[in-house]
Amino acid sequence: MNCHYVTRSLTKPWEGKERKLVYYDFESDSILETTSKNLFAEKDLIEEKYEDALSKLIERPLGIFKQQILEKKQNEVDNWNVFRALFLYFFVQTARFSKFLAEDSEKPENTLEELLSMEEAALNTIVSKYMEKYSVATIGVPEDHTLLFPETGFFSFPLVDSGCVTGFTFSYAVPLFPNLALALVPKTLEKSYEDQIKKQLMSYSVGINEDNCNRVVIPANLLDVNSKESIISGIKYYRQISIDTAQNIHKLRSLVVEMYEKVGLKIGPA
Repeated sequence: MNCHYVTRSLTKPWEGKERKLVYYDFESDSILETTSKNLFAEKDLIEEKYEDALSKLIERPLGIFKQQILEKKQNEVDNWNVFRALFLYFFVQTARFSKFLAEDSEKPENTLEELLSMEEAALNTIVSKYMEKYSVATIGVPEDHTLLFPETGFFSFPLVDSGCVTGFTFSYAVPLFPNLALALVPKTLEKSYEDQIKKQLMSYSVGINEDNCNRVVIPANLLDVNSKESIISGIKYYRQISIDTAQNIHKLRSLVVEMYEKVGLKIGPA
């Protein structure tokens, strides 16, 4: 069975004719094309019973949410299953991609099966706890920006956060459309967070995990107005500045942690 480790419906807005996806491959340093059926997929990755759970918990509710956006009703999410899926996506996708990366001998014990085997009451508890610290929000990007879709299924990005002792926190987003992403937003942020986030999303959507994020999907119409060379150059540029920024923030955190420890104080996890 052909199993996707990135939900195919999520990459649909990036498709061109015949459901083909254009993507940049970091390993071959080239822009390639294939069908969405074949990209981000592996044979027999997930058992059918877990595919059914994925569809019920994540894929169908996300489909409802995206349709609400298209109908301009995204602020009217009153269905708990849809709301729960927005939070659970990031947990499940992390486990889903980890399963793809794992060696065959490790796959039977992957966290994905554990998550998808949980009773709904347990999943509701996980989401309720996470809601104490985070909100979910749709964030649009400026008109001259466009989001790419990374093979990890989501991407991390830093935020200036006065509620964090180091001054920065890392959050997560999944592109829903080339001009809109769903982001996890720490509740410690000021209400002006949207302006801060929307200017960063494009550069971080190329993914900052060099070891694992080897492919990023490009909107099909981007090649109509840009050469392959300019697109490749832009992707490399944005990834490098994003990686440099993330590394500098981690260095800053290490310095702050060291300073606090010298006076006998401790900082919690990032």
